[in-house]
Amino acid sequence: WGLGLANTLPTRRWPVALAASAGRTLLFAAALGWADPQQAHSQSLALAGLALWSASLALEAWLPAGPPAARPIDRIWRDFRDRFGLLWGLRVAERFNASARKLQWGVRLGWQGLDVDPHHPRTELDPDTAALVRQNLDALLRRFVSPEWLATRWENRLD
Repeated sequence: WGLGLANTLPTRRWPVALAASAGRTLLFAAALGWADPQQAHSQSLALAGLALWSASLALEAWLPAGPPAARPIDRIWRDFRDRFGLLWGLRVAERFNASARKLQWGVRLGWQGLDVDPHHPRTELDPDTAALVRQNLDALLRRFVSPEWLATRWENRLD
């Protein structure tokens, strides 16, 4: 579960991941050999673990939305990376940026959203390039999310 924790820590869901990971660790302390299952403190650790794990579920439900994104593409990206974590976020950004470089769009996908590539003279996207950027991001994300999920975010509505 260390990988799951590391994957989620750089997202807005880090409190959920931290509580869930700590809860699982305490819950399974006896099974991991860190506590004697016959001792009273072992049961206390298990109860504390269950409480932390339950708290992580409550945190997930009450976690506020991240800061509002000015552009729908940034909202889509942040929602995706918060939902799928560091590893898939970096992989999707890598694929997007490879296409952006190859097709000379003059943008790159960073952790917070779409940025102008500092090595490109363009300062603003023309409508044709913006359509290609959207099409590319949609194609990459469709492997993970539904078309309805994407449409909702492009329209800038909350779900």
